[in-house]
Amino acid sequence: MITIKQLSEKDFPEVIKLSLSIFKPKAEKQDRYHDIQRWKKYFKHKGILLGAFIDKKLVGYLFCYQRESNQSSFHCWMTGVDEKHRQKGVLKELISRLIEILKEKKYKTFTINTWPEKFPAMYAYLTKYNYEEYKKEEKEWEGKKTLKVFFRKKIY
Repeated sequence: MITIKQLSEKDFPEVIKLSLSIFKPKAEKQDRYHDIQRWKKYFKHKGILLGAFIDKKLVGYLFCYQRESNQSSFHCWMTGVDEKHRQKGVLKELISRLIEILKEKKYKTFTINTWPEKFPAMYAYLTKYNYEEYKKEEKEWEGKKTLKVFFRKKIY
């Protein structure tokens, strides 16, 4: 059974440890997404950090914050699920709980971006669940040009 809990800043070290094990960034890239000060900065923007637990073990997370440029929109900055627990509904449970919270807070839109070449399962998930693809940009990822896709979902 998957349990979703809302986490706080005190949980950052545990979540960052999980995130590093999921994404396995090169040493020079670790600070870009796994620096605790950066997490604190985003968390100050009405951040929401959700953790997914199976048998009391953290197996996934979702970290979102309110966009400064659009106060009716919430953006998923990072999310990940431990490799051993994928395809078990963990991400679906995390996003479902987030959407409940955002509805309660009267947000209108949820946005999330992905790199289809790097994260094909995430791209498949977002298209399967009818997220609207609203923008594409060619960006550099680990020294090569690749496509970054921007998605949004209307909450209400």
